[in-house]
Amino acid sequence: MIQFLLHCFRLFPGTGIYNLIHFLLFPRMGTVIRLAASNSGYLVDAGCGTGIYSILIAKKNPNLTVIGVDVQAMRCACAQRIAQSLALYNVHFITADVFTHQLPYAQTYLLCDILCYHPLGDQNILLRNIADHLPPKGQIIIKDHAKDSHWRTKLLRIEESWGRKIRQWLHTERRPHYYQNREFLRTKKERKLELEEIGLCVRIVPLLGSSLLPHTLYVAEKQIPKTGSQNAV
Repeated sequence: MIQFLLHCFRLFPGTGIYNLIHFLLFPRMGTVIRLAASNSGYLVDAGCGTGIYSILIAKKNPNLTVIGVDVQAMRCACAQRIAQSLALYNVHFITADVFTHQLPYAQTYLLCDILCYHPLGDQNILLRNIADHLPPKGQIIIKDHAKDSHWRTKLLRIEESWGRKIRQWLHTERRPHYYQNREFLRTKKERKLELEEIGLCVRIVPLLGSSLLPHTLYVAEKQIPKTGSQNAV
């Protein structure tokens, strides 16, 4: 992670500062990276931002092909240059909106802190679309804000308000047109039920640690379709 941050600062100082803040705010992000990097085949990092997860996952598992997708071209270009400076050739970045773009088939999808910025109906459509592009036993790994205690949710909204200002000041994104200046949150139970309804087996991984923000990690695995003989039994 230190090497990654040094390359960020050298190439894009604003991105380096932003990613350093990200590390400090989310001390358990290493859990997400280790979990995602343990898989094989293709991993799609949907809404990859500056590539912080894509790059570190690709670095941890050279046999895994990582595809980062983000709606902002400047972020993808920044992430690609950092990956090249680290001599990582198993990670690539695509500028596209994951809510409208034709999604690729992959063994794993990673969604870190993107669902809560979009209306609940759009979240459900995206999750169903991703599930359709997974093989049996394929996974969706989700790190997202959950509707939590009042003070924790209120702190999240304050952090997000200031975070948008900081990102624009550091020039890590242009006008965030995909934000609606609010967050669309589900409780842990609601998110688990939503994922189970589209045929996924869900487990919730403890993630909060020392973080004050209401982050939750979900690992949702696509079930193997039952055969006719199994159904008959």
